[in-house]
Amino acid sequence: MISAGRLRYSASVLQPSGSTDALGLRDSQFAGNRTVRCELTQLSGSEVEYAHGATEMNLWQVRCRWPDIARCQLTTASRLSVRGRTLRITQILNTYEADRVAVLLCTEVT
Repeated sequence: MISAGRLRYSASVLQPSGSTDALGLRDSQFAGNRTVRCELTQLSGSEVEYAHGATEMNLWQVRCRWPDIARCQLTTASRLSVRGRTLRITQILNTYEADRVAVLLCTEVT
């Protein structure tokens, strides 16, 4: 179970647009109007080579209630916007398969 006092932040769930371009590739735009309450913890941060230069890459853990992410239809194709950070979801874990706590492992490229 997750304590309501730890869910200090509100995260906006951004879903990928369903449109495609002239080549049939998915459009890179995200939009959303749903929010979930969450706990945000930074796990690591490092400088890496990325797109012809060095950038900072951070790994975040986001914990929230499982029914909330099920309601928002959150998948690994979705993005989260928390405290001005846009996080790409890499894993969604259902803690103990109990359908109560969801642990999302996310990356942020700054």
